[in-house]
Amino acid sequence: MSSGTQLLNASKMKQGSNENKEAYKLDYSLYATKKNISQGLLDIAVLTANTTQLKTVLQRGTGDGSQGLYIYIVNLSLIGTSIALQIIVGIILLLNSRQNINDVKVKNKAESCNSVILLIAFIITIVNVFIVVFLDS
Repeated sequence: MSSGTQLLNASKMKQGSNENKEAYKLDYSLYATKKNISQGLLDIAVLTANTTQLKTVLQRGTGDGSQGLYIYIVNLSLIGTSIALQIIVGIILLLNSRQNINDVKVKNKAESCNSVILLIAFIITIVNVFIVVFLDS
């Protein structure tokens, strides 16, 4: 490619010709769908980890003494809370992925759903940190 052709192509890109705008146009609905799928897959991974932890807690039992019973109840409560929150996130992801965010009203609702998902994911992370701490006790 000659330098003259390169300069002409660079000039077209700077001018923002319609051809270049169409080539680089981003479909936000497709992006949102892919993002929701990846979040859902991460949610499934955490759910799998929680079910494995639940199985471990149930197999260990309460242990000896009142402290063992206390840790057993705390573990079951934390794991149950985490699983419930993950189910809620999954439902919100399903509802959110079915929206066309190219509409302004729907886009605002989708952004609110994403904020709720982010908040719940943060809470799930904190709960899972406590699960790991109490599971090893």
